[in-house]
Amino acid sequence: MVRWLYDLVMPEANPQLRRGLIALSALLLFVGVIGVAVVSGEETKNAIVAGGGGPTTTALAGDGGVGGTSGTVATTAPGAGTKATSKPPATTAKPKSTGTTAAPPATTPATSDPGPTRPPALGSYRYSVAITDANGTRNREDKVTVEAGQDSPGVTRRVTSRQDENATLKTTEAWAADGVRQERIFISSGGADIDCDWQPDVLVYAQPLSVGVKWTVDSSCETSAQGQPVKLREEGERRVTGRAKTSVGGTQIAVWVIETTGKLTVSSGASVLRTDEITSVGHFEPTRGIEVYDKTSTKSTGFGGGGNATVERRLLSLSPS
Repeated sequence: MVRWLYDLVMPEANPQLRRGLIALSALLLFVGVIGVAVVSGEETKNAIVAGGGGPTTTALAGDGGVGGTSGTVATTAPGAGTKATSKPPATTAKPKSTGTTAAPPATTPATSDPGPTRPPALGSYRYSVAITDANGTRNREDKVTVEAGQDSPGVTRRVTSRQDENATLKTTEAWAADGVRQERIFISSGGADIDCDWQPDVLVYAQPLSVGVKWTVDSSCETSAQGQPVKLREEGERRVTGRAKTSVGGTQIAVWVIETTGKLTVSSGASVLRTDEITSVGHFEPTRGIEVYDKTSTKSTGFGGGGNATVERRLLSLSPS
C-alpha cells in the first residue's frame, strides 16, 4: 500500500481527508433532488443520509408496480446510464434503539397521477431525520437550501446546499423536459475539497414519470482529494412503483413512490477504498420538485464503513423559508 493510501485510511494520520471522503460517499448515491444532508462526527462511521428510502409499507395504486410493465426513458437523455442492477434489497437486523423513530407517513391510494414535474421553489426546507445503526437511534433536524443555478435554453438549474460543523455540500441539478439530472457535487470538509463532475450526468428522475417506469444509472467521476487521485462510481436502478396521497404539515398532496437499489464505490487505482450498497423508497412530489419522505438502508464496507444503517427523513413543511 502506497503511503498516501495508508494516510487516507488511518484516521489518526489524515482525519480531514478521511472524513471528507466518508461524508462524500455517504452523500453521493441517490441523494435526491433536494434531499441533501451531511452525516456529521461519529455518525459518519455508521450512518448514511441519502435522498431515497429503504423498504417500508406504503399504500400504492396505479397501473403497474414493481412487477408491472416497464416504462420508457427518452433515448435522447444525455445523462442516462446504461447498466442496470437487479440485486434485491439487503435485509438488516434492527438494532436496539436508544431514541425514537416516527412511523412512516400515512398514505392512501391515489387514482390519478400527481402532476407534472417542476423545479423546486427557492429557499430553505426543513427535514426531521432519524438515524438507526448499531449504536441505536439518533434524531435531529436538517435544513437544505435551494438556490438558482445558471440556466440554459430548455434547462433550469438548481443548486442545493447544506452545511454543518464538519462539512459543506453543494450539488447542481438540471431540470429539463427529458429528465432531472445531477451534474456536479462539491464537498468541503476540513480542507479536503472534492469536486465531482459526473460522466454521464446522474439521471435522478426520468421524464415523464408513470407507474412501472424504471431507469438505470452508471456514472463516475475522476477527481482528487488533497492532490491524490480518487474515482467515484455510482451504479443502480430506480423504479416508480406506485402513486399515493399523503400529508405534509397538514396539507394533503399526491406523490410518486420511487424505489432504488444501488451501489457507490470509492477507489484509487486498483484499490477499492469504500463501498456503499443502498436500498431505498421515497415519496416525490413532482409539482413542487421535492422529496417529502424517504427511508434508506445502507450496508457500508471499507474505510469508515460501520456495517448496516437506516436513515429516515421527513419534510416538515411544503413552504420554504
